[in-house]
Amino acid sequence: MSRGKHLGPQELRTLIYNAIPSDAVNELGPPPPVHQFFVPKSHARALNLNIPVVVGSRGAGKSFWWKALQHAEHRALVERFAPDTRIKASTRVKPGFGVPSNIERYPSRDVLNQLLALGRSPREIWKTVMTWAVLDEDPHRPTIDRWPERVEWVIGHPEEIDRLLEAVDHALMARDEDILVVFDGIDRTSNDWDSVFRHVEALLQVALDFRSFRRIRAKVFLRTDQFDDSRIGRFPDASKIMASKVDLRWLTVELYALLWQLLGNHEVQGPDFRELVFQKVVNKEGLNESLSAPGVWRLPPATQFDPKVQETLFHALTGPFMGEGPRKGFPYTWLPNHLADAHGEVTPRSFLIALRTAAQDSRANHVEHGFALHYRSLHTGVQEAARIRREEIAEHWWVPEVLRDLSGQIEVPFDCAESDSLWAAAGTLDKLWVRQQEEIKAGRASSDGDQPWLLPAHLSEGAAGVREDLVRLGVFRLMRSGRIDVPDVYRLGFGLAKRGGVPLKRNGEML
Repeated sequence: MSRGKHLGPQELRTLIYNAIPSDAVNELGPPPPVHQFFVPKSHARALNLNIPVVVGSRGAGKSFWWKALQHAEHRALVERFAPDTRIKASTRVKPGFGVPSNIERYPSRDVLNQLLALGRSPREIWKTVMTWAVLDEDPHRPTIDRWPERVEWVIGHPEEIDRLLEAVDHALMARDEDILVVFDGIDRTSNDWDSVFRHVEALLQVALDFRSFRRIRAKVFLRTDQFDDSRIGRFPDASKIMASKVDLRWLTVELYALLWQLLGNHEVQGPDFRELVFQKVVNKEGLNESLSAPGVWRLPPATQFDPKVQETLFHALTGPFMGEGPRKGFPYTWLPNHLADAHGEVTPRSFLIALRTAAQDSRANHVEHGFALHYRSLHTGVQEAARIRREEIAEHWWVPEVLRDLSGQIEVPFDCAESDSLWAAAGTLDKLWVRQQEEIKAGRASSDGDQPWLLPAHLSEGAAGVREDLVRLGVFRLMRSGRIDVPDVYRLGFGLAKRGGVPLKRNGEML
């Protein structure tokens, strides 16, 4: 194996373990330091100022971008590396809803419920939130602290509001600036799906209304289960905004490019890894040197976009096979294939956790191996990623409830009738209603910072509806045969057996 300067297998293991953050792209944490900040090329369209709706699965990066866009230093990197987004360091980005709670900027769940009880419509509420954000620094905006009075003022002064917004828009045009109001976590608005969908629909309608301005925009980040066009597209001209939505997902080449970004920018061993990149890619292929930004090493374009070049570099860390020969697969494709959900999507957190765990396992158990990452350690990494993915999807509190009654009782893939029978025997779906009411009554679903206790959105349709919700979340995949498959990242996490398979041991090979 060709080595970078001073980097043998054990040094590379240490680099991989240290360079990958321990929280591995935690969407709810602060944005990463700029040297770890990566802008996937496929995300650029979603970040464009003129895209009002961004839809993605849990962990795809919605909350990450909601937070990162509010920081000028991260917007500056977006401006540099993805100029087509029209996002600039000078863009004034303001939160319209999200986590953490910010009662000055947007109403909490309890305040939203109060406003609805007072007879205010969701559209009136979100128009007020949007208006208040845009007029944040305008001296003509009245000083009103409470949201009921703010909504009342906006409703009662339509012409004055229009004139103030037009004045702001003209001033932004003169300065070549933009205001972007970003919304995330709309499921936290209520414990009831009907109310959530009403808020989503109203928010999209307000976002469409504000497209009449030239330099004022709204961007709404939604999970896949929140984007149900049959329930949120019932207002005039809804097709215009529904058709402009962009899906947020990570391509395989972007996951590996993120890895190179982290390794190449490590404060101690980063220069040595960059030497390895030069040996394996730049010098060997005759490609251009890396791009640079102040304090940030950028990889050569081929290591970002060319799967063959990426495979060469990754196999310099893992070896070419997932065993003694090609029959077991190739690490570059094997890893994302076993981390993908039912939609074929891999989250950066799962990817990085698997690699960090693999590096740790190789350091402990495969010290003499000739490559940095032993293939058995990659199996161990997938197991750990599956455990973390189980914790993430458990934020949909009902998912572990319905899968628990299948664990140990069913083999994947299975017929719908098999799962329906098990759920019926255990009374699973009835228990969901009871559990939700118990949690709400106990007050564990009233705090604005708490996860909402939403039932499956289609629970009223019985077992078929629950399966549909699991398919939307990427936990179940409906096969052409009509059977249900469960991807490894969830199957392993929830202890579901594979039909004809062998149980995976901690350092085993079978998945």
